[in-house]
Amino acid sequence: MDPRNPYSQSVGYTGLLYSQHESVNDGNSPYESFPSGSSQIPQFSSQQDSQTSTTSVGEEEIRPEGVKAAKAKRNANGKSVDYYMTVLELRKVDLDRKEKLQKLAILDTLLAKTEPLTEAEEAAKNKLLAKYI
Repeated sequence: MDPRNPYSQSVGYTGLLYSQHESVNDGNSPYESFPSGSSQIPQFSSQQDSQTSTTSVGEEEIRPEGVKAAKAKRNANGKSVDYYMTVLELRKVDLDRKEKLQKLAILDTLLAKTEPLTEAEEAAKNKLLAKYI
């Protein structure tokens, strides 16, 4: 048993509580409160807002660079109009090729049919043959 701490061998919650209580009284705790004689008590944020809130409707506030500003900056510096025009032209060429492949697939199915074609199928076949062959 420690002669300085009479609760050192007591078991249970109360013993632990008393042992911690004495260590706080020694002044070694990192969680010290404000001194009781302090004349200046820190205000809560709601109290500060009610006392110091002055808003000007006409003035524009310069906002710090945030998420939206960072995105705009990245897009402005990153890619030029020429790059986007090149991508647009490549997409147009790609879409034209896909359309041609679809029409050739239709022509292939019309040519592969063994039974007689209807008037609409015959007209579509003649039109596609004239265009691609």
